[in-house]
Amino acid sequence: MFESAELGHEVDKATWKKEQPVLREDLLAAQFELLEKNAFPVVILVAGVDGSGRGETVNLLNAWMDPRTIETHGLELPSGEEQRFPPMWRYWRVLPPRGKIGILFGSWYTAPILGRVEGKLKSGALESSIGEINRFERMLADEGVLLLKFWFHLGPRLGALRAVRRFRGDLRARASADEPWPRPMDRRRGKRRALSEPHGRKGPARGRATAAR
Repeated sequence: MFESAELGHEVDKATWKKEQPVLREDLLAAQFELLEKNAFPVVILVAGVDGSGRGETVNLLNAWMDPRTIETHGLELPSGEEQRFPPMWRYWRVLPPRGKIGILFGSWYTAPILGRVEGKLKSGALESSIGEINRFERMLADEGVLLLKFWFHLGPRLGALRAVRRFRGDLRARASADEPWPRPMDRRRGKRRALSEPHGRKGPARGRATAAR
């Protein structure tokens, strides 16, 4: 899946400028049709690597579409209070009603995969967590939820280039401030990718998983 996102597909600026108004109109039409029919809710799961444009995309969706029927929630790693509850609790409590759209900025795959990468979870515990996630997604599908999962990916070369630029920017920003120095580039990225890819291929009925570049 990740290899297909690294083939170098691009949209030139002229094509994007031409298609942008049509795309925005189509998104608004789909949103109003969803609200009018009130048949099912839509959950958009936005995840991926740092610097891949996740935040910019979420902001663009809120700018293009009618924000009155969209709820956006930042759900990265769970807080101390959230860790007192079952893992899926914090997602369950922000699910949108029928006719509405919920954008979840942060994936329910992140915590277990990072736990495995950092050595806090054994392989069996990771599979157990993924199994719980699959059951949760199946339940959403059975309840009629349209689940759209997007993973924002960067290839090794572009990812390294953006990481260096961000690192240098952090250094300049902290040069005159009494703040801790940023960490160097994460060398565990390959392991995280290897653990993420098999689960990115899976999707429940009435759901869709996509790797975005």
